[in-house]
Amino acid sequence: MIAYLFPGQGTQTPGFLHRLGGGKPHPAITRTLAEASDVLGVDILQLDSAAALASTVAVQIALVVAGVTAARALGDEKASSRRPSRACRSAHMARRS
Repeated sequence: MIAYLFPGQGTQTPGFLHRLGGGKPHPAITRTLAEASDVLGVDILQLDSAAALASTVAVQIALVVAGVTAARALGDEKASSRRPSRACRSAHMARRS
């Protein structure tokens, strides 16, 4: 069994969605961010600015998207039977950058 634990409010910092993947995004990261933007009808990367993160709604949406993005990247790596790439591992650590 696999369990995913997503961080809660207070873990976000301005630019954290932009840092997913550590500068070399995993294809799942790019794909998920584009899908989230399509579903929401807004560029998801606009939700990680300091101004946007003043809104609890924007924070919650951005955190869910970041968690799903990291989970998908890890899932893709696991399905390929490879050790998770640096970009994939850094997806869940974007806050620490």
